[in-house]
Amino acid sequence: MYNLDTVIDDSVANTLNSLGKRYRATKEYELSEKSYREALRFRKRLAKIDGKQYKPLVAETLNSLATLYREQNNYDSAVECYREVISIRRGLLREDPLHYAPILAITYTNIANLHRLYHSNRLAKFFYKEALNIYKVLARGDSDKYNIETLNILNSLAIIYRKESRFEKAKDTYMESLVIYKALINSGSNSYRVGLGTLLTNLGTLYFSENMLDKAKGVYLLALDILLDLSKKEPIPYRPTIAMMLNNLGSIYASQEKYSEALKSFKGALSHYSSLAEKNPTVYGHHVATIFKNLASMYVHQNRMKRAKLFHLKAVQVYKSLAEYNQDIYNIELASCLVDGVHYYKQHSLSLYRAEAILKTYDLEGRAGELLRKINKLRQQRVSLSLS
Repeated sequence: MYNLDTVIDDSVANTLNSLGKRYRATKEYELSEKSYREALRFRKRLAKIDGKQYKPLVAETLNSLATLYREQNNYDSAVECYREVISIRRGLLREDPLHYAPILAITYTNIANLHRLYHSNRLAKFFYKEALNIYKVLARGDSDKYNIETLNILNSLAIIYRKESRFEKAKDTYMESLVIYKALINSGSNSYRVGLGTLLTNLGTLYFSENMLDKAKGVYLLALDILLDLSKKEPIPYRPTIAMMLNNLGSIYASQEKYSEALKSFKGALSHYSSLAEKNPTVYGHHVATIFKNLASMYVHQNRMKRAKLFHLKAVQVYKSLAEYNQDIYNIELASCLVDGVHYYKQHSLSLYRAEAILKTYDLEGRAGELLRKINKLRQQRVSLSLS
């Protein structure tokens, strides 16, 4: 039995911890931190009397403090709290593995997410792998529950590897996820098809970024088969991803000189991006312009110049509209499009003066300088033709 002082301290600690939660919910962060810190002081004192009873509560309060600091973007304090939580829960794991293994895995994932958010990828990978080791063991007993956690961590690791340009590591991580998804779907559940479609999209994009176009095409087609089917019931969430894949497939077909297939893919992407741009032109408008340019290029390859010029002019009009929103980003795209009009589509050379005026507002060391040199070359060619 505890003495009266211990009972009182326990009651005060519980009250302070509850106050911390209440203040955090109302975003009164200073009061929340003060309450949690006081609760922590009492619980640490109680843990010296009864570690089995109060060490888990010390970890609970520290975890709440870490969450509070994370909400305030106080990275260092959040990490400090999570590390103390991990130290306590590692000790508790030895006493009761079944109970504390999933709790420790969640803590590892939380600190890993925090490190990834603040660009400490080395530490993020370390803690993700610690969590992954636990979940892989737990999945042997309850695969449905813990495989999802495993898949989430594998996806986070793949994102880090892609940012680090570590293609093989990213690919192997996606492949590991693919094995899990196939097992889950083969068990008779269709609820994982969304995740599988997203995974295949990411894997296809990884291949595409590495110019492994045949593999990218094959994986994209598998992903499209899933996402197009899912979009029949709920089209809006899948539209941006489907549009992106169709556009990339168009580029793949174009590189393989399969212009009819490329046109079909680009037109499919255009349908989706046009719908998205109607509601959010600043986000999706440039995709529409890019596909107009791609379609124009495909028609040139098919020697259908009337159609090519039509889609080129559509691209020019979209870039003009976008430049009204953001001149710094879209004026250079407009200038590039105007130059292409003279170069590829026999537009009047007066367009070059408009493009030149735009480009002179930019740093001439980069893309603007290249386009200005292209303008000069086009003018020289025109002069040569006129003299011949």
